[in-house]
Amino acid sequence: MADYGSLIVPLAVVGMYLNYCGNHLLHYVATVMRRRIFYPSHRVTSIVLLQNGEILTQAVKKQVYVKKGEDGNSIIYGEKESTVSFRSKGIVVSNGGHQALPPAFYKDWFPFMKDRQDRVLLPDQFLKRKVYKETMSLINTNKFKNIVIIGASHSGFSSAWLLLYGPATFKRENALLRTGQPIRTTHFPDAQQKSNPHCCECCDCSEAKKAKNPKCNCLCKCWGYFQPYEDWGYDEATDMPNHLGEGSIKILYRDKIRVFYGTVTHAKQDGYNDFSEHIFSNKNGFVYSYTGLRGDAKALYRKVKRGDEKRVAFVKAETPEAQAAHVREADLVIWACGYQTNKIPIKDHEGKEVVLSQRVAHTQVDVDGKCRMCVADGSLLTKSFGTGLAYPTRTNDGMIRPDAGKPEPRADSFSLYCGWVANRILLNILPKNILDNKLHRTMRNNRKKAIENNANNHNNKVTSPTKKGGKADNGGNSGGQQAQNNNHKTNKINVKNVESVVKKQIKQMVAEEKVKQDEASIRRQLPSQMCLLLAKQASSSTPSLIPNWHRAPAAATSAGRLLPGMLRAKRPPRKVSPAATFVVLWPPTPVRSSYRQMNLFNQI
Repeated sequence: MADYGSLIVPLAVVGMYLNYCGNHLLHYVATVMRRRIFYPSHRVTSIVLLQNGEILTQAVKKQVYVKKGEDGNSIIYGEKESTVSFRSKGIVVSNGGHQALPPAFYKDWFPFMKDRQDRVLLPDQFLKRKVYKETMSLINTNKFKNIVIIGASHSGFSSAWLLLYGPATFKRENALLRTGQPIRTTHFPDAQQKSNPHCCECCDCSEAKKAKNPKCNCLCKCWGYFQPYEDWGYDEATDMPNHLGEGSIKILYRDKIRVFYGTVTHAKQDGYNDFSEHIFSNKNGFVYSYTGLRGDAKALYRKVKRGDEKRVAFVKAETPEAQAAHVREADLVIWACGYQTNKIPIKDHEGKEVVLSQRVAHTQVDVDGKCRMCVADGSLLTKSFGTGLAYPTRTNDGMIRPDAGKPEPRADSFSLYCGWVANRILLNILPKNILDNKLHRTMRNNRKKAIENNANNHNNKVTSPTKKGGKADNGGNSGGQQAQNNNHKTNKINVKNVESVVKKQIKQMVAEEKVKQDEASIRRQLPSQMCLLLAKQASSSTPSLIPNWHRAPAAATSAGRLLPGMLRAKRPPRKVSPAATFVVLWPPTPVRSSYRQMNLFNQI
């Protein structure tokens, strides 16, 4: 890695480097900290948000045993499955994404390709060694001269690069060799793979497990197991497509081809003008800092623009109808248009699946500024976080002004995940008790403000009735109308300030009963008195106390059923009607430890 310096490192080298980093990190955690944090061969099947505030993760464990053969050189594999569960206060999901054809690809856009599905590829598959070797053999055998790549992102340009020049590996077509610098490392990799030779967890031998220190041929996977580095074995004589002519590879794009530049001035000097100077108004600012082409993809773009690489042509096709003319005549089609999140169903305590938000259908799941997962109904999962390609954050991408009518682009960067994203998640899950007082779901701040500022909404504030002809209340009703709707007299209660109102009532109660109590005892009574006050107001035909998303059906309330998000009062006070046994769990203040399991209040 040190040999490359500021040059682009081949992904095959980066992947093997990360394998060894993870292997040595797990070895350090296990030997020095005496902890196990890695559970290999587990496939998560569901995530359940329990009613007590915890999260239950269910997974299928695939017990893969690896043994050395009797000759000592061969390796024997086997597997069996079992179900396991994990309970936690929070969860961070980094399950990756995959590329898939949209449902409309064959149905609406390109129905003539139904009989030629073997000629449609995804970069997710094409960039793997086995599929690449098979595809290049097909191209060279049939002399394909019309290859269409739909999408001008990194995956599209990587596919074009692979078609033209072959893979960039440790031994060939990398940045060091192209710049004429020698590779000083003669053997790659030169690190040692850590392994526990006497691991009982990974041993599948029944006889060996009976012994305290089993010594068998089973290999340990607790610190990660991976095959040593192996080059692609690319042969230019047989794999290089020498028959491609001018414009044989077409890259179709809809809007513009985004290329990264360090400054706007540098982009103009290089002849790149595919951006709006009104949006990128800072001459010293980045241009497409996250979504722009870099490295070899950028080099290929510049070659095509200069006319040095004529085998590739850029074609602007904004609609599927315009793309269909090129797809119909293509010998091979590569669909390079985005990724989808690998789905793991998330369910609430009733078993209902939580539908996550996607700004664009069949793409990645949205997260907020704290990397919390967004729900389709506008709420947030406060204890469920997402990171990586499947849960990208949003960025201005170097734009000083937002691009009107378009959502902010997604930010995808390895350094971003290790830096800013990781820091945001840690700030929201550490220390461990930071998640104790939170509910699983909450409304987003902008949604809360929209509800409060709606003049026609009577479901978020409780106001006192005024005399006939009085001033209009916050809901827009006149005093006479409000008095007519509410036949009882109540104190003016703003839900946001309900804590101060309850304090005043407690002090008044203490004064009337002539009981001497200190401030500490009053605070101890505060959560229960708040529940009783809300119950009293709810039982007095005040529908404005219960917001729409937490409203209890009248039939269920009268039947005395305990609904989710509500609490049954164990001992109703003398002055409260026995029917008032339900209160809304509103979150104006955090609660004490004795009330945490009941999830009474939540401070977001």
